[in-house]
Amino acid sequence: MKSLIFTILIFTSIVSAKAQKQSDSTEVYAILEEVFTVCNSVSPEGENSDIIIFERLSKYVLYNGSDLARKNKTACDYNKAEDRKIVDETGKMIKLWLDNIENYKLIKYSVKKEGATDKHLLLLSYKSGSSKKEITFSFIKANNSFLLVEIK
Repeated sequence: MKSLIFTILIFTSIVSAKAQKQSDSTEVYAILEEVFTVCNSVSPEGENSDIIIFERLSKYVLYNGSDLARKNKTACDYNKAEDRKIVDETGKMIKLWLDNIENYKLIKYSVKKEGATDKHLLLLSYKSGSSKKEITFSFIKANNSFLLVEIK
């Protein structure tokens, strides 16, 4: 009887883990799509300006600056200079990438354990000119939402 209960518990935890992974992958990909939408919708501020404001992107980008109380725990706050720099650099990188590709496709979702943190990775393939390439967008879960942490 004990082995049957143990087997049921193992099976239930495996099914639950797979369902959670599917749910997480869907959520992470939806957030990536939102990030792309934000980056595609920005335009230079003011007449004849080349300054692009990525303020709406800040809620999707993980703070990884010098404040140890916030580092890897919260989204960026665009009202803070250090955070604004992180967000703007991230936004410019994504916008430049989006402007120079023809299309992209999700190839793989995976989770990589790094210390106590799970990194959720989305591997995309894309076409740039005549060549096919790949790029990985990494997210971690902080304060109940997935935040962009790295692009490789």
